Amino acid sequence: MKWNYLSLGIGISLLFVVSGCTDHTEATPADIVSKVLESQKKIDSYYAEGTMLVKQKDMETEASVYKEWYDADSKKKRVDIRSSGQETVTSVNDGKQVIVYDRTKDSAFSMNITNDMGITSMTQREQLMNMLRAMQSTHKSEVVGEESILGMNTYHMKVSADSANTMLGDMEFWVDQKTWFILKSIASSGDFAIESTYTKVDFSPKYTDATFWLEIPKHVIIQSLQDINPIREVTLEEGERALGQPFRVLHDNNVTLTKVEMHELQGELKHTEITAYYARNNEPSFLLSVFKTPKDTSLEHDAGTINIRESKGKYLAEIHALVWDEEGLRYSLIVQNPDIPLEEVVERTNRMELSSM
Repeated sequence: MKWNYLSLGIGISLLFVVSGCTDHTEATPADIVSKVLESQKKIDSYYAEGTMLVKQKDMETEASVYKEWYDADSKKKRVDIRSSGQETVTSVNDGKQVIVYDRTKDSAFSMNITNDMGITSMTQREQLMNMLRAMQSTHKSEVVGEESILGMNTYHMKVSADSANTMLGDMEFWVDQKTWFILKSIASSGDFAIESTYTKVDFSPKYTDATFWLEIPKHVIIQSLQDINPIREVTLEEGERALGQPFRVLHDNNVTLTKVEMHELQGELKHTEITAYYARNNEPSFLLSVFKTPKDTSLEHDAGTINIRESKGKYLAEIHALVWDEEGLRYSLIVQNPDIPLEEVVERTNRMELSSM
C-alpha cells in the first residue's frame, strides 16, 4: 500500500455531478449523499477554476489555484495546478494514459491508467466522490444550513467520524440543490485541514484539440512510473531477502496464498514493499502488505489504537484494513471481502507465523 494512514489524500477538492432536482424542504442528509453518489453516473463536460488552502492549526501553510477541463464525449481530462507561486503542474488523461509535467522541476512522467495507479489518475471531484462513498459506513451526516455560492443555493453539510478508528477525519461540503454540484469542501483531521472552493464553473465549455495537448520540451524525458517503480512477482523467500528478515504471513488452511509481489518504490517514498495475495473459495479475501517501519513514525500513541498481536495498531474502517508495527516492519492487512467481520480478521492476524517457518 502506498498511503499514510494519517493523510487526507492529495488534492481533496470538488466534484461535478448532474442529476434531477429535489424539494429542498424535504431533503435529509441521507437523501443528499445518495443523490450526489447517484449523480456520478452521468458527468457532463465542464470547465472549472478553484482554490485550495492547506492549513495546520488554523495557519495557512500552502495555497494553490487550479483549472480543470473534462470532455464527456472523449473522457479526456486536464488539470493545471499552481502552488504557492510556483510554475504549473499539468496532468492530461487521454483515456489510455496520464502524463504529468512539472514545470518547476522540468520533469515529466506517465502512467498507464489501465493499471491501478491510485489517485494521480483521478480528478479532484473523483477523489472526493471516493471519499464520500468510503465514509458512508463510518461517518454520520447532518445538514447545518443553506448558503449561496456563485449564485447557486447550496446545502451546507457536515460529515463526522463515528469513532477515532477511521483513516478519514471530518468533512464539510456545500452542494448545489439543483445540480448536486459540490462547490466547496473542507476536510480535516486533527490540526490539519484542506479547504477547496470553486471560483468559476462553466457547464457548456468549448474545447479544441489544443485543450488536451500537453506540450513538453524536447529535452525532458517522459519517465514511465511502471519503469521507475517496478513491480515483479517473487517468492516468499525472495521477499525475505529483499526486506532483510523473515516476515509474518497468514497461516490458515481456509485461505490460499495466490501471489507475492515486490514493489520497489523510488523518490521520497523510497522503500521495498512485499504484497501477498490470499483467496478463500477461489475469491480474493486478504491482501497483506509489508515494508520496513518508516523512521519517526509510530502507531503506539494514536487515538483509536487497538491491540494487534503484541503490538498497538489501527483499524481503518473505510478500507477494512488493520495496520500495525512489529519487529521493525509495518504490516497492513486489507480485507477484500467486506463480509468478513473484524473479530475474525484480528483472530487470523493473531495466528500469523514467520514466512520462513
